[in-house]
Amino acid sequence: ECGERYYDRRTMKRLEEIEQSIKEKRMPLQKVGRVLRVS
Repeated sequence: ECGERYYDRRTMKRLEEIEQSIKEKRMPLQKVGRVLRVS
């Protein structure tokens, strides 16, 4: 319920992929910031 209903499934999947990439340290922080702003 934590606000997830405001995101469609495509956006939620993208956010989950970004979070996973951060955990795996495969994505530079600057790139993550750029993607999150676009979302």
